[in-house]
This record gives sequence, C-alpha cells and structure tokens, in this order.
Amino acid sequence: DFKVTEATPSREDMFTAEILGTEMVQREDPITGEMTEVGETKIRIDLLPNAPIGRTNAELKIETNDPIATSKEVRMLAVINGDVRIDPAVVRLGALEPGASFEHEVTIYSNKDRSFNVEKVLFVTSDLSEADKALISVTHEPLPAEDGRVGHIVRFAGDVSDTMRIIRGKVVVVTDAPGQRVISANVAGVVRGQ
Repeated sequence: DFKVTEATPSREDMFTAEILGTEMVQREDPITGEMTEVGETKIRIDLLPNAPIGRTNAELKIETNDPIATSKEVRMLAVINGDVRIDPAVVRLGALEPGASFEHEVTIYSNKDRSFNVEKVLFVTSDLSEADKALISVTHEPLPAEDGRVGHIVRFAGDVSDTMRIIRGKVVVVTDAPGQRVISANVAGVVRGQ
C-alpha cells in the first residue's frame, strides 16, 4: 500500500512537482533476491519557463505513507542554457616565451539568430601586474555577414613580457541579451623563461 502523499520542491520559483499515481510493479527484493510486488509512485518534475539562466539546484521533499521512512529529500540539478553562446569557452594560450605575441578569437553568437549588442569586453585577472595587464587588449566587432550567425568576434591579444609567468583569468563580455548580461571564457597560458 506504499504511495507518495506529497512532493514539494524547495525552489517553487523554478520547479513544479506533480504526483502522477501509484501502481504495483515487480521488483527484486535486495535481501532475498526474490521477485515481489511493491508500490511505486511516479512524480513529474517540470522546470518553469521563467527559470533564470545558469546552474541551479534544489531539493524535492517527498512525504510517503511509509511508517518508518515518512519523508525523504532528493536533490535536483538543472543547467539552463541561454540563447547566447561563447565558443570556445576556454582560450588556451599554451606555452609562450617572453617577447612573443599572441592573438586568439572567441565567437559569441545567438543560437536562435536574435540580435544583441556587446556593451563592453575586458580581461579580468589577479595573476598579472598592472603593467603586464596593460600589454593585453580585448576588442570586439560584429560577425561578418558570410558567417551566417548573429553575433560578435572578440579578439584577445597581447605581448608577453619578461615578468609574466602565468596568464590566467577570464575574457568577460557584457551584453544586452535578456538574462545573459555577462558571458565569459576562461584564459590559460604559461610563460617559459628564456
């Protein structure tokens, strides 16, 4: 006679839960190995359409008629992807030498071909001195029409100084895309001594 009597998400602003019903099913007893009939309740979880973009987690609190285990919590995880994508998500500079220059491109585009503007681009790092940060630039321009996508090219370029050892941080892009004001790509590189 087992059944779930209530199912409540901890984030009701993001998820809904609906008990679909209980039925008898065949399951193997974990101790004896024999097949037995048990009650099984199905619960439907829906992500609300206005859920914010990004990673989220919540708990689903389940109440049952079981006298020993009347309640249980199950963790729910969701990743809500926005329309605007960044490619690649990591700018790999590789091994660089002092005196060398580098330039990498990141493409930011609308998956649904919706127009958006880039308001600002910058490189954020805590590993470089102010003088070394000044040697790195981040610029952007619209994707060329022949690309076929709606978006922008972000160029990350710079010169390697004698004092740089690790170039690590994020290329941060501020857009006017709804729900995706800030998009970023990680940057990683190592400078080898001469």
